[in-house]
Amino acid sequence: LDQDVLKKPVVIVNFFASWCAPCADEQPLLAQLAKDHDVTLVGVSYKDNRDDTDQWLARHGNPFTTLGRDLRGQAALDWGVYGVPETFVLHD
Repeated sequence: LDQDVLKKPVVIVNFFASWCAPCADEQPLLAQLAKDHDVTLVGVSYKDNRDDTDQWLARHGNPFTTLGRDLRGQAALDWGVYGVPETFVLHD
C-alpha cells in the first residue's frame, strides 16, 4: 500500500470479485463507511479481469479510495485471505 493511504487513522482493505455474490451484499456498508473522512477504503480485485471489475464497480458503486488488482491471487495469499469477500481493518 502507498504510504499516503496509510496516514489515515483507519484503513479498511477489502478483497472482492465481480463473481462473488456476497461482495455485492456488503457494498452498501462499504459505501456508508466511505463517507467517514477518517476512514480510507482500499479495494483489491481478487482473481478478476479488469473489465469485469470495472463493470461491477460501475453497477454496485465504487467506495474505494484506492483500487488494487490481484490477478493471480498472490497478494491474497500474502494477506491470509481464505475467500472473498474478506476485509481487514488497520488502525494506528
